[in-house]
Amino acid sequence: KVLSGMSNKELEDAGVKNIKAHVQTLNTSQLEHILEKSEKFNEVEKAQIREARFAPLKGALSTSVSTAASPTATPAEKAAAKKAAKDAVRSLEAKEVELHGPFDGSKPEHQEFIGHMKASQVESLLKSQRITQSQRDIIKKERTRPFTEVVDTLRVTPAGAAITPGLLAELKTRVDALSPKEVASLENSYLLEPEVLKLLGPDKLKELPEGKDDATRKSIGDFIRITVGATHPAHKYVTVGAGRSFFG
Repeated sequence: KVLSGMSNKELEDAGVKNIKAHVQTLNTSQLEHILEKSEKFNEVEKAQIREARFAPLKGALSTSVSTAASPTATPAEKAAAKKAAKDAVRSLEAKEVELHGPFDGSKPEHQEFIGHMKASQVESLLKSQRITQSQRDIIKKERTRPFTEVVDTLRVTPAGAAITPGLLAELKTRVDALSPKEVASLENSYLLEPEVLKLLGPDKLKELPEGKDDATRKSIGDFIRITVGATHPAHKYVTVGAGRSFFG
């Protein structure tokens, strides 16, 4: 039975059993009413409804984590499981992300959930009154952790040795996953890494005028204009484009 056409009163009268059986047909507003506003259901029943609603997502995240850790899983299997988890997370509406929780980063599944969110989902979540400042700090840390781990690995490459293509590809993936605001929030020790700067196009630089001081922006501009030159994806942006006055 499709529940999305029901009023909140009709939903409450349908009972927990019927709601759980057809929970995937609830729209987000109905789910929010049941979990946070309704007085018809107790906390145990609400927890059961929440669990049923997000069971497919939980399964995708769990499978991704276990497959990634499996010594017998092939690279293709790991990639497929990761993609399935990412698609499941990114299919959620912003309010569903808030209703999902938790955001404590204590389990691999939590870390993967936070890491797969779209920038728009993250920005909406960080503005939400449903989470605490401590949770906001954890989300910010978890969002950048995969990136900082790759940079830390890159830093231990022996002097004079070539950086492996696989590591450079992973770095690009992690940089691409960061929103402009997340880029602006990076510590300079990570942001100013040459291999990172090579990957920052205009879209990644647009929040830096608000997020970094003049000296930092000048260092970035000099690297793009002088060290790399015209082949850098943001060269035009910092020389004759909208970023010229900020990265001069």
